[in-house]
Amino acid sequence: MTREEKVTKLKEKIKNEIKIWVSHNNTLDINEKTFYQPETFYQIAEPLIVRSLYDYLSNDWSFREYYKQNADGTTVYVLEERMIDRFLSDDFNFLLHFIFRCTEDNAPLFLGDCMNDRFMNFEVMGVIESILIDKKLNKEVSE
Repeated sequence: MTREEKVTKLKEKIKNEIKIWVSHNNTLDINEKTFYQPETFYQIAEPLIVRSLYDYLSNDWSFREYYKQNADGTTVYVLEERMIDRFLSDDFNFLLHFIFRCTEDNAPLFLGDCMNDRFMNFEVMGVIESILIDKKLNKEVSE
């Protein structure tokens, strides 16, 4: 499968995860009494994150940013193909990990800082999870 086909498949996978998330989280009940409660932040933040991610996926350039194009015609992409393979794993829910990374204490202050291939490549998946998925992918290839 080419990189372009993988990118298309990944975008479809994430959009399906978004559809499932929306079907389970379509209530947003915020009023004066609940506005200043800590859990209200997540009621506001999560839909905003999900909508922003959906908009990001709708752009042609998402998952296609590159550092450079070499003279031989090869391209060095910001989002490595190895990460795309990991994200495509059935065991990995991209959306839930993305929401978590965007709402944790050390997350970027601006949501726009999460909407780029560099963030996707280096922040969405943890090291241990990467190792476990790599082991599974390598096992599937060898069988």
